[in-house]
Amino acid sequence: MTTERKVELTSLDRVLFPAAGFTKGDVVDYYRRVAPVLLPHLRDRPRSRPR
Repeated sequence: MTTERKVELTSLDRVLFPAAGFTKGDVVDYYRRVAPVLLPHLRDRPRSRPR
């Protein structure tokens, strides 16, 4: 089952990792590219862990 969702993203040019120069947009793009490989491994796992 595939669900398509649209998410509005802001401040994609904000620098999150100054030493490397990675922006929020770079991080979003990375997760978008690795999602097909990463998401099957996360299926049926808890989304958060209580402390």
